[in-house]
Amino acid sequence: MSELKLGRSTPREYPWVEAFRGRVWRSRSALYGREVTLFSVIALLYGILLDEGLLWEIGILGIILGVVWSGAATLQANLVRLRLVRRGEWVEGEVTSLVSLRLWHEFLRGKAHRSFLVKYQYQATESLILNGEMVLCRCAYDRLAQTTGTIPVVVDPQKPKKSLLLRLAVMRIPH
Repeated sequence: MSELKLGRSTPREYPWVEAFRGRVWRSRSALYGREVTLFSVIALLYGILLDEGLLWEIGILGIILGVVWSGAATLQANLVRLRLVRRGEWVEGEVTSLVSLRLWHEFLRGKAHRSFLVKYQYQATESLILNGEMVLCRCAYDRLAQTTGTIPVVVDPQKPKKSLLLRLAVMRIPH
């Protein structure tokens, strides 16, 4: 499969499947849903081991809440990103910092599955410079850490605070 190319002009051709299939971006809210799921699994196991009905009931409810929360947050975030990639205005931006996020559920996985926060700055209008941030996986972090200079950012014309690094829309998770 060839690498997806996205141009400056709108509307960009970006199939909805592309927003979900192997993308390097993550939703911060979905990550918190995974945290709830992890602690709920722990509560469920302790409830079973200690024969404590209330604890395992809380664990089961927490697992259901965490899975629904994570799934809904991923769906909502990817649909917003899909709309941004298709219709957003192209502006130049610059990565200002890359920060590792420390999440409990990621300690159980390898280094390739860690999440990172990328902060960037872009000029929404001639007089307005805004900051944006996205959560991404390790492989995207490694690629962005090598980036110097300007990078393309797509911005919602009606809500300039909504933005996305266009380069992340074409990156795929290699692992």
